[in-house]
Amino acid sequence: MQDLTKINIRSITLGLESGNLNFNQEEIVSFFKMAYTSFESEGRMVRTKRICLSPLNNDREFSQERVLSIIDKVQKYALASQIRWICVPFNLCQDRPDMRIEKIAHDIIKKYDNCFVNLLVADDQKVSIQGAQIGARVIKKVAMLSRNGFDNFRLGISSNCKPNTPFFPFSYHHGKNPGFSLAIESLGFLLKNLEGKKINSLNEFREKAVSLLTDELKEIQKIGEQIQTKTQFEFKGVDISLAPYPGEQSIVDILAKLGVEFGGSYGTVFVTSVLTDILRKSIVDSEIKSVGFNGVMYSLLEDSRLAKNSNINMFSIDSMMLFATVCGCGLDMIPIPGETFDDEIASMILDISALAVNLKKPLGVRLLPTPLESKDQFTDYNYDFLVNTRVKPVKNSAFEFHSFVDNLVGFLSLRK
Repeated sequence: MQDLTKINIRSITLGLESGNLNFNQEEIVSFFKMAYTSFESEGRMVRTKRICLSPLNNDREFSQERVLSIIDKVQKYALASQIRWICVPFNLCQDRPDMRIEKIAHDIIKKYDNCFVNLLVADDQKVSIQGAQIGARVIKKVAMLSRNGFDNFRLGISSNCKPNTPFFPFSYHHGKNPGFSLAIESLGFLLKNLEGKKINSLNEFREKAVSLLTDELKEIQKIGEQIQTKTQFEFKGVDISLAPYPGEQSIVDILAKLGVEFGGSYGTVFVTSVLTDILRKSIVDSEIKSVGFNGVMYSLLEDSRLAKNSNINMFSIDSMMLFATVCGCGLDMIPIPGETFDDEIASMILDISALAVNLKKPLGVRLLPTPLESKDQFTDYNYDFLVNTRVKPVKNSAFEFHSFVDNLVGFLSLRK
């Protein structure tokens, strides 16, 4: 049973340079053992251990054979340290994205059931139109690996996501030396501290929540620094996002405490903004190293109560794009009809990318086309942390990709 009077650790994510994997296996094992024990000894549960790599197409010797060889090597580290997940990123935000990535990404998800793939299509100043199209095609191909399109939960499209984000699949490492980051379970902690309490003032709640989080974050920062000292693996920082977990923690629960009876209804953007501001203020006051999203995560298939609200059409995909302007993750874990066209998916990726670049924040896309279901039919997933909900309808219209020759589109007004 979790002790929710303290903030627990959702993941310890170790980042490794893809071209520099000359580690003794015992170094990796020793790091995770030290990190795990450091938090457990303080009464903080650790849910998962993970490894992320640097973008594999940065390698001059890039090829499918080289990629699979690197993954096989990392698999040995994962097996030895009982690591459940590995994230394999590719950078598509380039003048000419390597078209081989489309097949390689698909084949990785098909071959390795513990691998996530992260496709980077936008940075802080530009968006790759071709990258969005490649991402959409991979999504459609991966959907056909199973009858329910389940495998797309391991495929993410990243926009303006920075290195060392611990939340998969939007993760990648940067730097020659190993480094680790932490995703924490701040949602369960706040909900525990709200039990039996009536909130009469949002300002008072904000001050109390910031105080509670700040004290906890200082302790987590201290443990992270201690692990760095003992292992020589650099502590990159903490992502303090409010993230759901099926059957345990729901974003809808905290929205209801703050006046939004049905998550997704009018008022959701306002309350989400209040929560996001609390997270930002907590980072400033605690002076922690922060990485990742640090926002409110609307992850539809990972949030039981949000899924129920979706079933009664409390919100649409357009609504979730609006939420993305103030929340943490973009369009995450949304089932869509299997017959959705590539260009429609690519257009949604472009919209999220534009928000990420213009609002200067990280956002991602994880869509799950369901081959056997149409809009409003129920999904049929049978997995430990996915819930079922109605398939969300998609507009039968898209950006006219064929009308333009551009690949990278820059946003000049954002350049310093």
